[in-house]
Amino acid sequence: MAIAAVIVLLFAFSGFTFWALRERAKAVEQTQVASKEKENAKLQELIANQKTQEAIIQESLAKQEKIKSDQLRNKAEEAMLLAEIKKNEAINANSIAEQEKQNALKAKEKAENDLYMNVINTLTVSADRVNVVYRGIENPITVAASGIKNENLIIKVISNDETRVSGDSGRYKLFPGSDPICEIEVQAKVLNNETIVLGKKSFRVKNIPRPIALFCNKSEGLISPHTVLIDSLTVNIPDFDFDLNFQIDSYTFIMKTEFHTQELNIKGSKLTKPIIDYLQTLKSGDEIIFNNIKAIGPDGRRFPLNPIFLKIS
Repeated sequence: MAIAAVIVLLFAFSGFTFWALRERAKAVEQTQVASKEKENAKLQELIANQKTQEAIIQESLAKQEKIKSDQLRNKAEEAMLLAEIKKNEAINANSIAEQEKQNALKAKEKAENDLYMNVINTLTVSADRVNVVYRGIENPITVAASGIKNENLIIKVISNDETRVSGDSGRYKLFPGSDPICEIEVQAKVLNNETIVLGKKSFRVKNIPRPIALFCNKSEGLISPHTVLIDSLTVNIPDFDFDLNFQIDSYTFIMKTEFHTQELNIKGSKLTKPIIDYLQTLKSGDEIIFNNIKAIGPDGRRFPLNPIFLKIS
């Protein structure tokens, strides 16, 4: 009986011990779990604190960037304000300069008007011989204005054709073009090499009258046998004011004899020996004929002239 009780007690004690050990193991395990959870909680708190510090740093950086941005904006506004001030100063300076320019132009216009009024009634522009100019030759013209030095006069052609003018100091040469009227403008140099217009002048333009070929100062009619000893042909423009130099370039002399007629083509204006010998044999009623006469004018052009028909008286 006692042994049974002991055995029962042993079993009961063994069961209790096993239960106690198991409970103790659970408690240790729970303690470990709690310790891990505590460590995890501390780690999470540490992470949270770190994130908080990062957020604080980011906020500080953002504030610094905002301060920089505000400073840059302020500088930009200051620069814009300064630029606006400079712009207004430039506008004022331009306004003053424009006003001074207008004043200078008014003063110049007044000076030019005063000068113009002083000389306009005394400006003279004239062709040296007639109030007509001729194509193909140089036409001398004289320009003068009271109160203006001749070297300060400027002559300009304002016609639309090929008219030219040359010369200086009041003496000029006009070369008309194809228009029936040529017009020139007279200007004068004033202060600061500025120029003013003094006036304008128009000229009628004509062609040179056709020259006439002559032998013994005749182109037709009767001629004395005593005058045929002249040794050349000449050219003349009747009633023409200009003394122009025309040269006979060539001609044909028609030599008639009892049995035949001969044509002699001669270069130049002189009579050749055969022609002179022939003229010395002529008697009353015989003819002297010069044909195909060509002349060269002062402008170098070559053109035909009239034939010469003469009869010995």
